[in-house]
Amino acid sequence: MKNILFLILFVSLKLSAQDNLSLIPNCDDFSFTIESNTRNTLSFISQNDYNRKLKDSIKKPKKIALKEDKILYKEFQKKFPDKISTHCIRGEQYGSGRTEKISYCSDRQKILLTGKEQNFYIFKLDAFEIDSYILFNTENEIIYYTENYPLIYDNGKIIFDIGYFYDGLKIISYYKFYDKKTEYFELKLPAQYIIKNYNIIRNPRIHLIAELGKLSNSKKSSEENNFCGKFLMIDQFNLYSGFGVAKYQQYDRIECY
Repeated sequence: MKNILFLILFVSLKLSAQDNLSLIPNCDDFSFTIESNTRNTLSFISQNDYNRKLKDSIKKPKKIALKEDKILYKEFQKKFPDKISTHCIRGEQYGSGRTEKISYCSDRQKILLTGKEQNFYIFKLDAFEIDSYILFNTENEIIYYTENYPLIYDNGKIIFDIGYFYDGLKIISYYKFYDKKTEYFELKLPAQYIIKNYNIIRNPRIHLIAELGKLSNSKKSSEENNFCGKFLMIDQFNLYSGFGVAKYQQYDRIECY
């Protein structure tokens, strides 16, 4: 049995005013896709609850300059030769809940070592229309990928990847590292929704809140990018394994197993 959780959740929210959700007409067609190997709870919360949680926000890591650090590159090549170079990737990579070997070179891709945070070397990958990041974990020498600049917390124990995804989609995902296990979680939002803002919260454990907006089809500038909104909270639980497909309706809280 595969040790992967794959959920497709279709959410049709038809809640009363007392639920305090920020919903207006044409904002209840929210559907999204989740792939994960861990248990989480997704909740649609009120704007008041969202604002109250902001007091427990953790400062977001500052994005480093996207230019090659030649001194750091020499250090990396000395410590980890033949792993990642300007045009090649070799070693073990993690994806979709498993680790597999990779050995790949191409002159059409350029890989720049831009910095190091905690136990991760951070590379910028430019290849074929791909614009993403490669993370090399010095503790286990495994390679991880993010679509957006990685947000690294808890001394390298958790990494968030939030923002752009392919084909106009947006993504909220993370890796969480244990001694012998790695949790991963990936939420893909529908193309018509954007992530207007997000914060990492610690109270008592780390979780995430995000303000989502739906793009308007109206030509009026006053309505552009302000068609409707939702406030989402993703709360983490202990490691859980399994798989399944589920459909949900008329709920503002979804437990992912």
